[in-house]
Amino acid sequence: VFVDGKLIVENGGRHTMRGQSGFVALKKGYHALRVTYFQGGLMYGLEFLYSGPGIELQEVPANVLFRK
Repeated sequence: VFVDGKLIVENGGRHTMRGQSGFVALKKGYHALRVTYFQGGLMYGLEFLYSGPGIELQEVPANVLFRK
C-alpha cells in the first residue's frame, strides 16, 4: 500500500492471509493511494481496512475513494 508515493504497508510474497498494518498521518485533502496485490491461488485474498480518529477499523468504503 502506497500513500502519496510512500510505501506504508508491505505484505508481499506467497503466504496465506495474514494481516499487516502501517500508519500515516494525513492532512485534510486528497491523497494518492495505490494498492498492489498478487493472487497466488486458493486461501489467498485481500482486505483493505482503515481506521482513524472517530473511525473504527473497517473496510475502506467506496465513497471515500475516487479515480481521476
